[in-house]
Amino acid sequence: MTKYISITRAAILAGVLSAAALALVPAAGGAVCPPGTTNPAYCSSVPPTATTRAATSVGSTSATLNGTVRPNGAVTQYYFQYGATAAVYGSQTATATVGSCAPGQTSGPYCSVPRTQRVLATITGLTPGQTYHYRLVATRSGLTAYGRDRAFTTHRVNPIKSVTSPARVTHGTSFTVGVTLNLRSSVAIMLLQGNSVITFYTEGLQTGTVTQSITAPTRTGRYTVRVEAIATGVNPQVINRRLTVF
Repeated sequence: MTKYISITRAAILAGVLSAAALALVPAAGGAVCPPGTTNPAYCSSVPPTATTRAATSVGSTSATLNGTVRPNGAVTQYYFQYGATAAVYGSQTATATVGSCAPGQTSGPYCSVPRTQRVLATITGLTPGQTYHYRLVATRSGLTAYGRDRAFTTHRVNPIKSVTSPARVTHGTSFTVGVTLNLRSSVAIMLLQGNSVITFYTEGLQTGTVTQSITAPTRTGRYTVRVEAIATGVNPQVINRRLTVF
């Protein structure tokens, strides 16, 4: 077991010690000190490090951000910054902590601080089909480390999930068209013969499932039930269903 001799301030100032003896070594509490010395006057703080890792569970409106924090000996806070660009992230997750201490302590033997810790945060309310940039930030006592920028793209979602409409109806009778939406959308339902609109219904902004009762023409023939949906941030969607009136 190596035994270190305490280094006095006078010895350091006098330049008596060799460069090798002055090599800094890690100490508890997030600092590095000369061998054999724990006096804060001769020690310097070691900042934490942050490593940004790939996002997981990426959906249309949510994702899980991942990273690794190396506290380097002291309790450290962390959070993720995220947004449409790396220049201005604009948003961040709630601050969380790596390590813990007894009441009234921030470092030292009464603290439990892991060497490294995998961290994550789930973000929601994202826009479908949008690319987001993000990075991990670790900080304590004025020392801040930034992980490198990474990016993911949320899944693109169409406004309409499904449309139900009968394939055949008797002339002059009523039938129902049902529209189930993925996104809050402005919906229009119409009945066409060729390129001519026979009946048109505007549903306005809707969520969930929309139903519309339509009276079949008295004239037999082939028609088209058309559903159009427009939602913020995605392309408009049109679905056609063939209808035979007999």
